[in-house]
Amino acid sequence: MPQLSHPQFQRCRDREGNIRNEWVASLDNEIEVLARGNNEGPYTDCLSIANEVIDSLDVVKAKATTLLDSFMRDKGTWYLGSIDVGITAERQECAFLLDFSFVADNDPDEYGYSYFSVCFIIPRNNLPPHNKPHPYKFIVEFK
Repeated sequence: MPQLSHPQFQRCRDREGNIRNEWVASLDNEIEVLARGNNEGPYTDCLSIANEVIDSLDVVKAKATTLLDSFMRDKGTWYLGSIDVGITAERQECAFLLDFSFVADNDPDEYGYSYFSVCFIIPRNNLPPHNKPHPYKFIVEFK
């Protein structure tokens, strides 16, 4: 997957239309990438983390869905909606989070209002590469 750069991002606005210190870009597969930033664009460290995630997206998604599956009573399919190195990731004290929706095999509408976020840390110590990044919590929201 191609790397993201500053020109691919647009400034985010809140529900009232006010400009936020967050930027958004879309990958070819319609996954949104949110990154913290300032008036100039996304912060370089956030952009770097986003690109690390994109480079290993299949592995990171597998870690996230394995964690989520271990708590689900139903079988189904996970759909990745966004990679967040933005304000929500910062608020949750994680390097980044992945946001998913879920469609259960037995009832596709059962989880229609549920959203699942998996928070990751990126240990910079001597962990083996297969343990980086590491999921450490998930959040379930109902909208």
